[in-house]
Amino acid sequence: MRLVSLCHQTIPSHHTNTQQLVWTASELARLGHEVVVICRRSEDEGAEWRGRIASYYGLDALPDSIDFVPVGSANGGVLLPEVSADIRNVIAARGMDPDFVHTRDPVALTLALAAGLSCVFETYRVDLNESPLFAPWRALNYRRKNLLGIVTHSELCRQSFISARVSQERVQTNYNGYSPAQFTPPLTMEAARTQLGLAPTDRLVAYTGHVELTKGIDFVVRLAQELAEVTFLLVGGADGSEKERSAQRLIARAGVSNIRLVPRVAPKDVPAWLFASDCLLIPPTAAPLQRHGRTVLPMKTFSYLAAGRPIVAPELPDLREVLRHGENALLVPPDNVGAAAAAIRSVVDRGPLASQLGQTARRDAAKYTWGARAERFAAFLQNLGTPAQRSAR
Repeated sequence: MRLVSLCHQTIPSHHTNTQQLVWTASELARLGHEVVVICRRSEDEGAEWRGRIASYYGLDALPDSIDFVPVGSANGGVLLPEVSADIRNVIAARGMDPDFVHTRDPVALTLALAAGLSCVFETYRVDLNESPLFAPWRALNYRRKNLLGIVTHSELCRQSFISARVSQERVQTNYNGYSPAQFTPPLTMEAARTQLGLAPTDRLVAYTGHVELTKGIDFVVRLAQELAEVTFLLVGGADGSEKERSAQRLIARAGVSNIRLVPRVAPKDVPAWLFASDCLLIPPTAAPLQRHGRTVLPMKTFSYLAAGRPIVAPELPDLREVLRHGENALLVPPDNVGAAAAAIRSVVDRGPLASQLGQTARRDAAKYTWGARAERFAAFLQNLGTPAQRSAR
């Protein structure tokens, strides 16, 4: 099977979708499939580019049957660089004779379908099916016969496509994952804190990911006001960015001193911060899912499970697909500061509850590896059939 995947970001990149793409594509290649990733050109390519990609995302090496093809210009000057990359990516894909073209980019999907390519769309976004703004996009794309399948990151998202009248046989839920090698052997809390220069006795609650209001950081600030005895680590801010400055202003206005902003680290360096923590936090607010609509079953959930630390998260339908209250996490009513603070207090003492939650989480993580995800993805594509198989039906 020959799969061409379109990405309008540069690679490597801090964008979460590139981490997911590189790992899934690499595991597909290890299964024997031919994979080509077409991405936006940067100034970082060269003889060592493949090695830099592998190192950044924490792979030992890239399989021989995966290729990365940069397109466009590295010199900038493009008003809409992602849209420009979408156009160039589709033009490049047309000359590669793929069995499937795969993308997470809505504009690239529209262009690839219009170009007659056999497409598989992947997304976490429910707003594509719920917002009136995307009604023209849905009408244009969902009727196309060469939209062969859709891969969603949650059952919640899958059901939104079915409600939008996409045939359920064409939509697969395929959860994201993690790399077992990055979590094996697991670091002890003491070893991780020594590595990162963190105090051994501090009560640490970690959040990893984008540090911005749309991800619920304002709610974390409210928790910090309630839990003065706990230090909150926000790992992943873009150093010097406007979003980081906004977070700093929010923290300053709240008058809290128990929040530490940690600049963005490479994906391979995230596990140490998870292992160092007493508790891992998915901000217990409904806003990222229900108001902003751009955070659905976040990818960090699977790394959190793999770290084997207690997880506190909001009780929302997407997270309930993977997290079970009192078993592998503590799920609290969203936007209830008191309930969230009580849940955190119940595990930062490192007692039996914390140990039980962490052990179950680590066991549950075993089914969410990138390798297992690639196997599910490959089976879905093979069920759709290659062009020759489809024409023979």
